[in-house]
Amino acid sequence: MARGWIAALVLLAGLGPAPAGAQEAGADATPARIYGPAVAVPGAGFDLTVEATAIQAAGHLRVRAASGRIIARRDVEMGGSGPFEFEGLTIGGAEDFPLTVIGGRNNEIGVFETRLLPGWVSLLPPLLAIILALVFKEVVTSLFLGVWLGGFLVAGLNPITGTMRAIDTFITPVLVNYDHAAILVFSFLLGGMVGVISRSGGTRGIVEAVRPLATTPRRAQLATYLSGLAIFFDDYANTLIVGNTMRPITDRMKVSREKLAYIVDSTAAPVAAIVFVSTWVGFEISLIADGLAAAATQTGTTPEVAAALGSANAFTLFIHSIPYLFYPLLALLMVGLIVILQRDFGPMLTAERRASRGEGLHREGAMLMSEAGSDKMDPVEGAPLRWYNAVLPVLTVVFVVLIGLYLQGRSNLGRPGTLWEVFGEASAFDALLWGSLAGCIVAI
Repeated sequence: MARGWIAALVLLAGLGPAPAGAQEAGADATPARIYGPAVAVPGAGFDLTVEATAIQAAGHLRVRAASGRIIARRDVEMGGSGPFEFEGLTIGGAEDFPLTVIGGRNNEIGVFETRLLPGWVSLLPPLLAIILALVFKEVVTSLFLGVWLGGFLVAGLNPITGTMRAIDTFITPVLVNYDHAAILVFSFLLGGMVGVISRSGGTRGIVEAVRPLATTPRRAQLATYLSGLAIFFDDYANTLIVGNTMRPITDRMKVSREKLAYIVDSTAAPVAAIVFVSTWVGFEISLIADGLAAAATQTGTTPEVAAALGSANAFTLFIHSIPYLFYPLLALLMVGLIVILQRDFGPMLTAERRASRGEGLHREGAMLMSEAGSDKMDPVEGAPLRWYNAVLPVLTVVFVVLIGLYLQGRSNLGRPGTLWEVFGEASAFDALLWGSLAGCIVAI
């Protein structure tokens, strides 16, 4: 998850273009104004916009670096006045500035130059966000300040302009994007479904159903592991529910708190990252879609590859990537093996021996955060603990998502095709919205 946020922050804050003052062509050139970013980073893409009253070009325009190499070109109509967009330009270093826009017969249209920052500067926004989140335990504010620092950098180190850019250039356009809005609504609906399931006793019912297994330390750990696999739709809900519910059982079986924390933590996030009906995977799909769109506009991408990237389905790509999710798969396998074989090592072995000897479930002086857990996910008083109150809404989400993908994909394909072709033509965001809404209705 942290790497996903780092990638998003670098994309939002460190690498995006921001409008800068226009630069006019020389007196001996066709009148033109060139707009570009206030700063540039070697290897990071940026855009240029050329506005001219009349481009006397022989069919195309080129962007030439000071080193002499052509870094972009595009076809234009004779006498066209633009504006002409050059997207995803990259430079190697200071030796490439200034950039010159030239016409087909080497007539100079305009010159562009901007402030050049070293590549490591793009790491500052995510680093600031991570450090502030760790120090102050306030994630939203930390993320905003990370985005603000990115806006400050791309605005040419102007704090006022940087603040404005953080809002109007980086945050607002992301929120009004349909795919991003769909993921937010999906997460809200699925989160609401999780809340209803928990308060109605459904989630606790799942855990209660596996309690009969917990008659020995090994079985207590196995019950915790299976409960973590069953509550796959949200990693935070998984951690809160499984950890708080299974703690009395593992305590009675003299399982150390360190072992309980390991089983819960190494099950919650990995399973939520694999199963496609989860709040985490919804966010992953949005990142994949953004990555495909960015890759399609990179300089050097052929039209054929750009078209393939633009038409690729983010949901299908995620499904195909599951066998390569090595960390989640191996983490789940490792937890299962350790639970079944009871082969601990290192500090975990020390903790388990301490607990089994009755010398304490946690080390002396440990700061226990679990004791201050919230009761917001607990069932309301008198609610029946029925496992099917959780299973039915979740199965509804899965069923509606799959049916929605198939029906919409078959309609869009317009011809018989394989299941993957049908799913590839469907909108995963629409199907996730339909499924989460249906799950909410069933849960209520």
